[in-house]
Amino acid sequence: MNSPINRKAFLRNSIILAGGLAFLPYLSSCSDPTEEASAELAELAETLIPKTHTPGAKDLGLQHFVIKMVEDCGDENQQKVFGQGMVKFKSTFRDQYEVDFLNAKATDRSSFLKQIEDEKFPELSEFYSLVKNLSIRGYTNSKFYMTEVVPYELVPGRYNPFFKIA
Repeated sequence: MNSPINRKAFLRNSIILAGGLAFLPYLSSCSDPTEEASAELAELAETLIPKTHTPGAKDLGLQHFVIKMVEDCGDENQQKVFGQGMVKFKSTFRDQYEVDFLNAKATDRSSFLKQIEDEKFPELSEFYSLVKNLSIRGYTNSKFYMTEVVPYELVPGRYNPFFKIA
């Protein structure tokens, strides 16, 4: 049986449809970085925070944190610096070592990052500091760091009745 359309249901569905159409242009701007760029960023973060007796940057997935922070929280300038910096970083490393950053030895990677810190490549310094700061922030906000290195206490300090205050 066909029932007549209820006015309230029609208005509700029309508003939901109009709201969905309003967000349609923003969906085209959502793009995932390529796997290669994500892998290069993972290696860069791993060079900054290597795996020792504690998990490294790759184990904690810091490349995803860096990408998410730049895309969602960074302003247009930071996004531009990040995008252009990834391209310059890749080409500068390849020009200097004649191999991709992904396939390079760990010593070559760390020496290249040391050269960037020493301002040998000033065009990469802003990109490098952005990635380094976000990697460190991601590490210090990770579950591992907050539970194993610096255990979280709801209220700092404990009551010790044997401690004399005055």
